[in-house]
Amino acid sequence: MKHWLKSLSEQIYRAPAWLLIVIAVSVKLGVSIYFAALSNPDFPQTLFSTSGDTPDYIEPIENLYTTGVLYTELHNNAVLHRMPGFLPFYLPLRFVFSPDNALNALVVLQSILSGICCYLLALMAVKFNSDKKAEIFSIIFIVAVISISHSIFDRYILSESLSTALLVGAMLLFLFNFKKKRTLHYLLAGGLFAMSVFLKPYFIFIQLYFLFYLIFLVWNDSPWVILRKTGAFVLITVLSLSAWSTYYHHMKGEWILLQKSEAHTGNLGEEEAAFSMMKEATRITGGQFIEWDPDGSMYHLLHPEIDLKENVFPEAFYSDSFTLSDVDEIRTNYKRSETSGDPALSRSLKIEITTKLRNAIAVYEMNHPFDRHVASRVRVFVRFYFQRGAILIPFPPRAEQTLWQQAIKAFYTLLHWLVMIVGTVGLIKHIFIRPSQFGFFFGGIVGFILVLFPIVLIASEQRYIVIAYAMILPFFAYVLTNAKSESIT
Repeated sequence: MKHWLKSLSEQIYRAPAWLLIVIAVSVKLGVSIYFAALSNPDFPQTLFSTSGDTPDYIEPIENLYTTGVLYTELHNNAVLHRMPGFLPFYLPLRFVFSPDNALNALVVLQSILSGICCYLLALMAVKFNSDKKAEIFSIIFIVAVISISHSIFDRYILSESLSTALLVGAMLLFLFNFKKKRTLHYLLAGGLFAMSVFLKPYFIFIQLYFLFYLIFLVWNDSPWVILRKTGAFVLITVLSLSAWSTYYHHMKGEWILLQKSEAHTGNLGEEEAAFSMMKEATRITGGQFIEWDPDGSMYHLLHPEIDLKENVFPEAFYSDSFTLSDVDEIRTNYKRSETSGDPALSRSLKIEITTKLRNAIAVYEMNHPFDRHVASRVRVFVRFYFQRGAILIPFPPRAEQTLWQQAIKAFYTLLHWLVMIVGTVGLIKHIFIRPSQFGFFFGGIVGFILVLFPIVLIASEQRYIVIAYAMILPFFAYVLTNAKSESIT
């Protein structure tokens, strides 16, 4: 059996690159089409899926296409805050296709890039090893191809798929330039990083991380060489962000570096803040504030028809002035405010909800600072780390799923957990026990994501862990093969 697996690994590793890429792309594109068939009523005319954030990505570019102006006041005159990261992808497609078909083409493009990334990620990982390349490559390639933790987002018009592809491409150029240190390669890598920053602004910190990595690599060169290499790496990012900031100032009359934050509840009126305050209360207590997650706290607040659960909020959030009956009242009143058809009643109910939650939060923060600042983050970290890897598969509700559908969801959840747990063991080994180039090359990104979202932002939505899952796959493969990492400089 062991000999057969080794032989299979060798065959995969020695297979032509084009063949592996075709296989990976076919699987990813097939998954996107299959999920579209399950979830889109007008399939096959529509391959893409949207979320609440999609208009912020696409409407400004659509407006640029139709009027020549990138940003206008959309969404009830709310200031759009997203950077135009989809511009180089959607706009060229829009010149050829209708809006819907341009989005369909974008899904195809994302699926193709997703498949290519499976090959490139495996290719990067084997650069740090000389004796178990075939096994490492095969494990990463196979798991990356069959995993849906990333490819589930290929059919969504969101930033996860494209930003991951750009990051992998930038890292590939960076890694394969370790020895020759060609300035052009650093310029190109920096260009891909710049494009990824426009899709996910926090990627600026990942580029800064690699800037310090680059400084370490060229530290023994002359000051002029160091300046030339590092300057090339950040040049496109600096120029593009400068141009973006200048354009935004011209259009809106204010300077920004990356993008505007979404409106905070403290800046809204009592009526408008009700929904945001409900999300804030669930977020700061460590609950799931994503409204579409049926197991999340926010979902329960928005659906009074569901049996009320005491753990909508942690025990520490309840007090003499805020009890479970108040939670039930908030659920009922918010539903009434949305369906009554009476503007005066709606406004009154929302003001009441906002006031009640604002007072409850103040009491919670005063009486339970440890739960507010520490325990809540632990709860979010556990939920973020142990994601249900199949939550976005568009199967029917749990009670209506076939045994086969339940098995698929269970498999992908277990696969996600296995990769994360085993990969974390490898990450700890290659960063803390036996520090290595391999460990810091991939592990810095994983650590950054695991700190930024559950600890700093207190957020646990599944799409935030996509990058960490991809970057932890090499550690997963190194643990399974018991491989040692080697320096390549």
